[in-house]
Parts: sequence; C-alpha cells; structure tokens
Amino acid sequence: MYYPNGSIATVKLEPKSKYFKLTLLSLTNRKGIDVVEWGPVHTNINNLLGEIIGVARDTSATVNYAIGTVSYSYA
Repeated sequence: MYYPNGSIATVKLEPKSKYFKLTLLSLTNRKGIDVVEWGPVHTNINNLLGEIIGVARDTSATVNYAIGTVSYSYA
C-alpha cells in the first residue's frame, strides 16, 4: 500500500475459517506516524454497533452474526 506522504505499508492478509487476519509486516517512511488504523469497515449491519471497540452485531434470528476488530500494540 502506497500513501500520499510517501509511506509504504506491507500488509499480510491471512484467511481463517471464520475471519481473516491483517498483519502489518513493515512500514517505511514512518516519520510522524504514531498509529496505524484499519478501517473504516463498512457493513450493512444496523442492529448493534460498538463504535469504540469496533464491533457490529446483528442479533436478529435470520442473521445472527457479528464482525469486529482486535488490535495489538508492540513497542
């Protein structure tokens, strides 16, 4: 992924049985970058939304599924 400020991010996309995992492998030209954020992730789920923790869930009997994000920080 190339960005207007000249940064280049290398991201690994790993499909799992019920989700996929994104891993930031490298980020060049990091000057001024303190945080990497995935998203926004747009969905058509409008039943329950957790803006702060990045979860959307439809609890209706016909759908009954959720999507969300988990982030880790490494020093």
